[in-house]
Amino acid sequence: MPFDSLSAQTDIVDGVVTLHPMSFGIGQGRLTVAGTLTPQEGGGLRAKIDVELRHADLSRLLGAAGAGGAGTLGGVARVEGSGKSLSEILRRGNGEATVVTVGGNISSFLVDLSGLQFGNALLSALGIPAREGIECLIGDFALQRGTLRSRTLLLDTEAHIVTGGGTLDFGRELLDLRLRTDAKRPTIASLPTPIGIGGTLKSPAIQPELGEAAARAGAAVGLGLLFPPLALLPTIQFGVGENSQCETLQAAGERWRQQQLAPEGARQR
Repeated sequence: MPFDSLSAQTDIVDGVVTLHPMSFGIGQGRLTVAGTLTPQEGGGLRAKIDVELRHADLSRLLGAAGAGGAGTLGGVARVEGSGKSLSEILRRGNGEATVVTVGGNISSFLVDLSGLQFGNALLSALGIPAREGIECLIGDFALQRGTLRSRTLLLDTEAHIVTGGGTLDFGRELLDLRLRTDAKRPTIASLPTPIGIGGTLKSPAIQPELGEAAARAGAAVGLGLLFPPLALLPTIQFGVGENSQCETLQAAGERWRQQQLAPEGARQR
């Protein structure tokens, strides 16, 4: 990962490493890591790590991985776990993570990051053009005993909204996701498209959700989940700045929720 500056203050006391914090400058953005690493019997570590990513240039991060793309990326994460490697810590860990992106286009995520064949297949299944611009992408997840479960998963593009949910099991490296695409200007030819993504991280598979499975997918990503909750607003503003499309979506969601809580007569007026 390319970075322009580095500052760190680290204490090592009786083998316990404390970062408070380590900070990397990435263009106009910054990645900050704080936490503790405590030695365990058997050679492993007990890790407690907090990560903050603010206003990072996505093209620089993707470029380091040999992929293209554009946009601004931000977010926060917290992980606690033990093991001899990062993968072991995640397989046993607990925590949470929120990521926010504005700008760029959809192919940078689905094609460049996941590979040409799978990325194009997923774009086709979702019914979204490869070069459609990303207005807002929000993912909010909870990690419990090595299983990452979505709390909010929303992609807002120029002409579509993709919502979804599911799990990622780090221990077995298995995916179980449901995604649904809705056109912002629905027509007879643009019906909602629910799909499932399953299998392993190395060999994921895409299949349409039909019948009862499609009904469950629709219920899981209903209107109430089209908007990020109010609790995510500070992370949105911290990660990508104020007055973004993600913040606009959150404000719209708050108005919708207030309308649902209003008395019946007030809603009719």
